[in-house]
Amino acid sequence: MYKHTLSVDGEYLAKAQTLPQNDSDDGNGAVLDLRGSMGGVEIVARATADISIAATESLTITLQHKAEGGSYADLGVLFSVTAGDEAWTAAAGDILGRFVPATDVEEHLKVVLTTTDAAASGAVSVLPTYLAR
Repeated sequence: MYKHTLSVDGEYLAKAQTLPQNDSDDGNGAVLDLRGSMGGVEIVARATADISIAATESLTITLQHKAEGGSYADLGVLFSVTAGDEAWTAAAGDILGRFVPATDVEEHLKVVLTTTDAAASGAVSVLPTYLAR
């Protein structure tokens, strides 16, 4: 099972979503309820098209959650990079980050993609996968 991803068919927080340009966008997928997964689910961010972030600019993928009737708050950073003196790139298929939500995650979980690059290019998918137990 090494290098295989076990996921629920069609369940994404973001699916092949084009990166925002100097902006922040919620994921184009579902808002998920992962309560009760007891550490058995991992959120994976993967490049689905070659990514390029200009020198000194950044890309951040953040997970946010909220209770019913509440407001979204950051749960954690799934991935973050700030390019140095040269552009930062990732190839399609590269895993950008992994995050296992804590058992006290609230019932509404979403992803937020943010860049500071007005010419950011590429796309990502963010999806829940099952952890072997």
